[in-house]
Amino acid sequence: MKLLLDTHTFIFWDSQPSKLSQGVLELLTNKDNLRLLSVVSLWEIQIKQQLGKLTLNKTLEDIIASPKFPPPPHARDTTTADSTHLHKPV
Repeated sequence: MKLLLDTHTFIFWDSQPSKLSQGVLELLTNKDNLRLLSVVSLWEIQIKQQLGKLTLNKTLEDIIASPKFPPPPHARDTTTADSTHLHKPV
């Protein structure tokens, strides 16, 4: 099954799996399932990291290099771009 993870699901799976239901965890850990992240999620994560609002267990480059998350071809550009100027503080 293909699973398109939203940004929060990915962040929780990476650093706070207790926030996910048992059913979601089973889907995410099932090796037969293909986990996907959209470029928008990668971009959002990258902005949060650059602003110091998020720390993950791995770098985005390591995440998209992992066989767990086959990235879209242009994903690597997203992880290295400076996008903080696009973020509007709340």
